[in-house]
Amino acid sequence: MRRSLLMLTAVALAALAVTGFGPLLLGSRPMRGWMMLAHCAAAPVFAVGLAMYALLHAQRLASSIAFWAMLTLAALTIATAAAGLTPWFSTDCQRTLYTVHTYAAGGLIVVAVALAVVTRRARQAGAG
Repeated sequence: MRRSLLMLTAVALAALAVTGFGPLLLGSRPMRGWMMLAHCAAAPVFAVGLAMYALLHAQRLASSIAFWAMLTLAALTIATAAAGLTPWFSTDCQRTLYTVHTYAAGGLIVVAVALAVVTRRARQAGAG
């Protein structure tokens, strides 16, 4: 169960990374159409998966700075996306929210990958 949850969350994060940063890295316009739909479909899968991961691993990873950085960046990424969808903010503020969302998501990807690598190496060292 834990492995399936982790894989589903990782696949959702990969989909978010490809749909979110793919257009930026390829020099095209920000996502739209099917890319946007895929991004919006993967986002709740990732959010729920990450919340479950946090609950299942909080005791073991409570002292890990990377674990808390990942959760903080995820909360910031989710909050800025949700806030940008409301009518409460001006156009300039929505641009700022989009920029913060982009940088927080980039940081989230880096920290999540680093945490996965470190956790895997620690698990292999403990088993060997």
